[in-house]
Amino acid sequence: MPSLYFKMNLNLELFATDNDGKEALLNKDEIEIDNILLHYKSGQELTKKHGEGAYDIYVYPNDFLKKSEINLLTENKLFITINGVAKISPKADLYQYLIEDKNPSFFFKSIWIKPVAQLYASKKEGIMSIDCTCSKSKP
Repeated sequence: MPSLYFKMNLNLELFATDNDGKEALLNKDEIEIDNILLHYKSGQELTKKHGEGAYDIYVYPNDFLKKSEINLLTENKLFITINGVAKISPKADLYQYLIEDKNPSFFFKSIWIKPVAQLYASKKEGIMSIDCTCSKSKP
């Protein structure tokens, strides 16, 4: 399956909504990123053509190209900052949606950290729109 490049620029405060997450936040210096969970929802044109497409996209730290910056800032609060490009090989149906969608919308859903916990960009586990573009060639 061909790869797609996701260019991301985000700076989000992270929140724990369960006890595992809250406990992990107590040891901020020991936190590592396991994966970042993005969400894609197809635009209106594609929804009319194919039906709605909604997909979760897992991005791992090793998916990012060399010059990308990924940081967890653990001063008073926990923030994630990403400025870079990730190379991902999506499944065929997601790939088709993404190359046909003229204005895809991407959302930050959550981040999984080690030790195992899931953190969100809001206290209510909602998704948040982010600055992310997708292309078939390296930007």
